[in-house]
Amino acid sequence: MSAQVNSVEGKRVCLSGNFTYGPKSAVEKHIVAHGGIMDSGVKKSTDILLIGNEGSQDYSNGNYGTKVKKAMEYNEKGCKIQIIKEADFVFEK
Repeated sequence: MSAQVNSVEGKRVCLSGNFTYGPKSAVEKHIVAHGGIMDSGVKKSTDILLIGNEGSQDYSNGNYGTKVKKAMEYNEKGCKIQIIKEADFVFEK
């Protein structure tokens, strides 16, 4: 996992899991309102994979979700996708 993210302006962001902030639609609106671009899935061009604090059923028994696995695979091939937990993401006002 990476360090804190303070800005999403011009960044491609993908969401995974469930968020304490609210429903994914609210998180998406917040990111777009601050200049971010939403990716529905992890791509080579994704800059940030944001993982909700509430996790997902996919994460049960210590398993990662498929988006996290895909981001890690891309990173092994030279991509630079930041994998960030919601707790390390600063929701700008």
